[in-house]
Amino acid sequence: MTRNLLSLSDAPTPGSTAAAGPGIPRPKSDRLRGAILLVLAIVFIGGGVWSGLKIRSWTWNFSVQQRLYFWPDVLNAWYWGSYTVNGARDRWGAAIRERGAPGVNWPTFWRRLRSVYWRAEMDAGFRHRYVLDYVPGKMTIVALWNWHERAMNPTVRHWRPRLMQPMLWVNTIIELFGCVAIFLLVRHWINRRREPPLTGRSWTKVFLPWRGKRGGLAPQAADAGPPAKYQPLTRAWILGLIAAAIFWFNPAAIQSAHNWVQYDIWIVPFYIMAVYLASRDWLFVAGVVIGVGGWLKGQQFFVAAIFVFWPLFELRWRKAIEFLSGLTLTFGLLVSPWMLQSRIDWIFLGGVLAATILAGAWIFYKARLPSFYGVLFMAPALVLALWPWISGRMTAYWWAGVILAVWLCTGPWIMARRRAWFYVAVSLAAGLAVTALALPAEFGCLRVSYDYGTHHYLILSFPDTCGLANILERSFGWRLLDPVFTLHVPWTAWHWTVNMRYFLFGLYVITLVMAALGAAIQRRRNDPRFVIAMITPWLTFFALGPQMHERYLLWGATMLASVGMVVDVGGFGLTLLGLLLSLITVMMVLAVELTTNHRYMYWFWRIRHLEPGPAYAVLLACAICMYLSLAPRKRPPILIAERRDA
Repeated sequence: MTRNLLSLSDAPTPGSTAAAGPGIPRPKSDRLRGAILLVLAIVFIGGGVWSGLKIRSWTWNFSVQQRLYFWPDVLNAWYWGSYTVNGARDRWGAAIRERGAPGVNWPTFWRRLRSVYWRAEMDAGFRHRYVLDYVPGKMTIVALWNWHERAMNPTVRHWRPRLMQPMLWVNTIIELFGCVAIFLLVRHWINRRREPPLTGRSWTKVFLPWRGKRGGLAPQAADAGPPAKYQPLTRAWILGLIAAAIFWFNPAAIQSAHNWVQYDIWIVPFYIMAVYLASRDWLFVAGVVIGVGGWLKGQQFFVAAIFVFWPLFELRWRKAIEFLSGLTLTFGLLVSPWMLQSRIDWIFLGGVLAATILAGAWIFYKARLPSFYGVLFMAPALVLALWPWISGRMTAYWWAGVILAVWLCTGPWIMARRRAWFYVAVSLAAGLAVTALALPAEFGCLRVSYDYGTHHYLILSFPDTCGLANILERSFGWRLLDPVFTLHVPWTAWHWTVNMRYFLFGLYVITLVMAALGAAIQRRRNDPRFVIAMITPWLTFFALGPQMHERYLLWGATMLASVGMVVDVGGFGLTLLGLLLSLITVMMVLAVELTTNHRYMYWFWRIRHLEPGPAYAVLLACAICMYLSLAPRKRPPILIAERRDA
């Protein structure tokens, strides 16, 4: 009788449920132990939440007393909320300084919110020198905040620290959501690490078929029974709670959300939840979560491409399409109020949705009804998809309507019933894209909020940003638009001069693709290093990218500090590295905050003199995480159940 052991702590004891088999009750000692652990977990969660709320309240009160909050960003949010609520056409006009919100009901507020980007473009004129750079989700939240405060106190005109409580609670709720996401992710991968490697299509089987029969996936013995079914490890729950607590008490997160006050922490919970959903193979739902996160903070999209590259490296193109469908559908629906301005636009969008429903319905009924009934489903779908061109409202982009019509009319005939939801999701996402092209939609919200941010500050590095750009600028004198090299196409006159901006961004894209490759390798091996591969692009995004704010290290640092323990279960090496990066983030942000408070100029200059030294530590941390993302490690032996006849 042969047995491979994963570890002594994971092996089922003779009195455990796994060894006893189904139908045998658990011993009283196990039930008592579970009850004690449950009580301790409730006390730990309750005490942690209460302590975290007290620390956040104290942090904000202290920053108000010492004037450490970064008042330019706080006032900017208040003024843009006033700009929206009062329907101002000048950011600093008299409408912003009006008391209360006279005559602003819900329809008025909604109309002014939908027109905010159009008014911002009108203010900028032909120079495209925008001042507004808020994405639609953030714009909606600050406008609701301003409307609420003006409605509660009609005498309010200017911002005061006491008015900040609603936004602080928004940050707190999103941080609690992040704790839940981190707990789920850590618990999932600590339990999953015991499973054998996955099987399926791979590059080796496709391009090297003679190597596809190699037994490198820890096969079971020929005389062994099925793998043992384990109960969830208590250790997974404990480490999940510890990881959530590390995020909840992370000094960089508290400083960003309750001392600065900024809204960068909004990215972390949505991204971590998307990684958890992707780990469960729910790529469509992960795309939905990333779409909501990108609606709130546009930087989410800089790393979202890893959810596409990673399935493609595993030859799972359908999963990549599922993610893109969920992302496009969710983000398109969320920004449609700003893109579709007329009633005709909404009618056409409703027609596309109806056509998709008809096409999806035929997938279910084609096996029950004669084939000629399909015309009853396909004809309305064809008319609804081609309506803008049939009615003469549109002459351009006819090819988009043709592609959509062909997809709606032919897809249901070849799509299996179990893939109906996939077909409907792709059709809805394609319908939104065609709607935007055919009408055409108003893309002002995308130009102002997503595109303008890349042209706002044309500098290689901010003074307090500890990354490669800071080293190149301070030590070697490079600038953002300095040429690095020129690309020539042989036998043609075409050439392209690559400046420092595109060069650094290209380096980041290379690391993103490498991290996606590492994610594919580690997921196939059921190795928790998959999580590090998914986090690494946030570190390289800050370390290698140009035009980085000092706050942007917050994302990779908080994620690494919270979930780093999944790589070596119970080990805190990567967690300590993440906490070190969190302290570097605190240092960089504090240097910016101290510029508005001259009482602490001594400490400001002490921090400034450390630069660019911490940048080398950040680059080293990126190299460590990239190595862990790509390097496979020897798996421990898989625990195999005893033979049934043993």
